[in-house]
Amino acid sequence: VEQKQSVFYMYNSEAKATSILVDKKVVDTIDGRVSDYAQSLNGKYAAFLTDDGELYVLKNKKLRHVADEVRSFQLAVEGSRVAYLNKESELFLAKTSNAKSEKISEDVSSTYHISPDGKSVAFFNDGKLKVTKGSKTYKVTDSKDVTLLGLSNGGKQVYVIKTGLTGDDYLYSYKASNGDSTRLGLISSSKTVRFNHNHKMIMFVGDDGTYVAKNGKNAKRVASIGNLELITTNYCVSLSDVSDGRTLPVKNLLNHVYASGNSVWMIKKSWEKSMMLVAGVSEVQLDKNAEYMYFMIGDDVYTTKIGKPDSNKKLIAENVDAFMATPNRKYVYFVKKGLTGNTLYAVNGKSGGKAKVVDRDISSMAMNKDGELFYIV
Repeated sequence: VEQKQSVFYMYNSEAKATSILVDKKVVDTIDGRVSDYAQSLNGKYAAFLTDDGELYVLKNKKLRHVADEVRSFQLAVEGSRVAYLNKESELFLAKTSNAKSEKISEDVSSTYHISPDGKSVAFFNDGKLKVTKGSKTYKVTDSKDVTLLGLSNGGKQVYVIKTGLTGDDYLYSYKASNGDSTRLGLISSSKTVRFNHNHKMIMFVGDDGTYVAKNGKNAKRVASIGNLELITTNYCVSLSDVSDGRTLPVKNLLNHVYASGNSVWMIKKSWEKSMMLVAGVSEVQLDKNAEYMYFMIGDDVYTTKIGKPDSNKKLIAENVDAFMATPNRKYVYFVKKGLTGNTLYAVNGKSGGKAKVVDRDISSMAMNKDGELFYIV
């Protein structure tokens, strides 16, 4: 899922106001400081919650005020709607196109999830796990010993963790329309899950590796290791900026590059076919087409084509403290710490070689979808 635009916000402590920027241009300013923020996977939509409980949504560079006295919110992965809970424990659903809200329920607990398409919301109320689908609300299961993880488009599958009589935790998929359930498998104590872009697929760690299930059934082991983290290209919205923190910007969870500790893996449809690409590395990054990867071994930056032997790696820069590669592989920007501060350099992203000084005394850096580098001095 490609990021269509870059959204940033900057707080001015003197004015006590926050500027909203889209592709480097200020589109609006809101009073107060942003306490929580989320962006859709394609980057076209965003939501902001201030310290004072004011909720705003952004669509097509237009900022709209949704509600005040808001406690929390979740922006749909596709960005069309935002669910929010006010300080009276009332749950609402609002369209980002016009910021108009519809009340879903009262007396809602703090845990709720919106579907990627924004058409359904799962929540706890009156001791039940419930799901809205249009004008209808379905009771899925009792809330006792249930942890809500998320739901797919239209609320077709609702994913929960249930604790069994022996104290073990199991991952279940429920059909919201009739309450039918499928036990997908034992889930590790970390309870870590990842979804594809529309939540038809879910990845979780079991007792003997990593599993993937599609359409709420038939979980299959795809790796003998756990704690896999998808390595995304720099043109994708950061996982931490998506409301649920679990949705990956891919249609298929398989045939992608993942990191596990200091090793990098290509995850296929079965654990026998999945393979480790490189080990002993850190700070892994991909180019725009996910054909090449950059990584650090010790303090040095290397690049290699994915799937090629480790011996084919190319040295790009030495004695580096941090780096960022542009999506088109044209440049690698890197920082070196010195006695007089941090110096920012640029070097050819394909061949390395002699580096040029960009600036000195920088404190942090970030890159947008076009490979433009932003840094603070």
